[in-house]
Formats: sequence, structure tokens, C-alpha cells
Amino acid sequence: MIKETCSVLITGASSGIGRAISLRLLSSGFDVIATGRSKEKLMRLSSESRPIGGRIELFEMDVRSLRSVKNVRTQLKEMNIRVDALINNAGFGLWGPIFHINDEEIMDQFNT
Repeated sequence: MIKETCSVLITGASSGIGRAISLRLLSSGFDVIATGRSKEKLMRLSSESRPIGGRIELFEMDVRSLRSVKNVRTQLKEMNIRVDALINNAGFGLWGPIFHINDEEIMDQFNT
């Protein structure tokens, strides 16, 4: 019997919930395509994933940049990596009363 593995692309995988999801899915036998803005944090995720085993691919990507997203899409295609599922986890927190947050910050939050 041939076992086919499901691959999951996770945005915002370099820290927080995205990091935890990446490690959990990897330990459950999924192939993980981890994306994030911080190369250093992605490298830490890579180190943390080694004892688990499995396949994890890391890509520096900013979901707010169409160029960045297209670059990763091109790399995935060139590497013949298919994406079976997407966990769109990227985000950041804005703290404080809404009337203290300017329009640009609110739009940046929604765009992420």
C-alpha cells in the first residue's frame, strides 16, 4: 500500500500559534510548508522540528506583499511541492482602545 502524505502550508508559522500548529502537524505525519517574515525564527522552527522528523520546508514570506507570495508560489512549483491545505494564520495584535488606533494601522491589520 502506498501512503500519500498531505502537505499543509501555514502562514505565520515562525512563532506563536503558527509555530505550535507546524510542530503538531509535523509530529502527526503531515508535510509542513512553514512561512513567516523572520528568517531567524524560521531557522529556530527548523531546529525544533529536527527531533520530530518528517518533512518541513521553510519559506520567508510576507502575506502583505504580493511579490513575496508569488515568489514562494514559484519556488513551490519549481520544487514540485503541492499544497493540499492552507492554514492562514499570519497576524499581529493591536492593543488599546479602538479610538487610539489610526486608519493605517487598522488597514494593515485587515490586510495581514
